[in-house]
Amino acid sequence: MTDFSHPADTKKCPRGQAAIEYLTTYGWTLVAVLAVIAAIYVIKSVPERPIPPECVLPPGFSCDNFKLHGNNLTIYFANGFGHTVNITSISGDCAREEGLPITVENGETKIMYNLICPGVSASDKQLTGGKIRMTYSYINEGIIYNHTIQALVTANVE
Repeated sequence: MTDFSHPADTKKCPRGQAAIEYLTTYGWTLVAVLAVIAAIYVIKSVPERPIPPECVLPPGFSCDNFKLHGNNLTIYFANGFGHTVNITSISGDCAREEGLPITVENGETKIMYNLICPGVSASDKQLTGGKIRMTYSYINEGIIYNHTIQALVTANVE
């Protein structure tokens, strides 16, 4: 009897199985790499959220309101200290040299405007953690007391 079968029928073609296994293994690797790239793209494309504005002063003083226009900061400064104070200097990240001293009666709110913040440029969107040092004096029972306080200001440019 003569065998007319083809020689390829007897080996079951192992090269085809190896090719499928190769493509499956590296296909999953490719999917994982694409997922990582997509995740990085999504994280980087989320718009930057602005930091909420805040003005922090030591007890006895408060910022009733504040605005940043370009590099000019305006603060509505309230005195709840219990004494009339004279602000004699304002320095730090935002400063003012003219129009000092500023007298603020107890319970009064004064507008301190035109504080120049040179670290804020026209392209900046906010002042973050700006430190403002204020030196003030007050008189209690005939004695003059001098103190320096620090305000921390975070403001969005309007």
